[in-house]
Amino acid sequence: MMTNRRLIRFGLNGIAGFLSFAMLGYGLYSAMGIDIRFNRVPSTLYYVLPIASFPVFVFGFVWRRAAIGQVILAIAYVVTCAILGWRQCSSLDYCTSVASVIIVNVESRPVLALFGTAIASCAAMILREGPPNPQPGMRRSS
Repeated sequence: MMTNRRLIRFGLNGIAGFLSFAMLGYGLYSAMGIDIRFNRVPSTLYYVLPIASFPVFVFGFVWRRAAIGQVILAIAYVVTCAILGWRQCSSLDYCTSVASVIIVNVESRPVLALFGTAIASCAAMILREGPPNPQPGMRRSS
């Protein structure tokens, strides 16, 4: 029987899967065009983190807590984008503040897509776990 909880969970998994697959494509596209000779580690993370989003999503069907990995990927991607953005704007001398660089990066579509994947995966994980069991001897309220 298909319950509302199950329908919502499938919808959230569908959204997370679509976004993580889109990020896989974005990461592969970024890998073809980025120059890793300058800022080797942040530049590599710039395309590896989005590519890792889809395998982490698929791994979520095996291990229920893998949605936490999506959150880690999203936070690491914001930091990576902020590092690359700060280095670019400081070398061209148009930075106003570190906060403005972070805000500009958080508002970008790839970062929003990774956070959307993380939120949808975490919500689906919470719905999959179900409500906590009541303590022995406690009644359920109707």
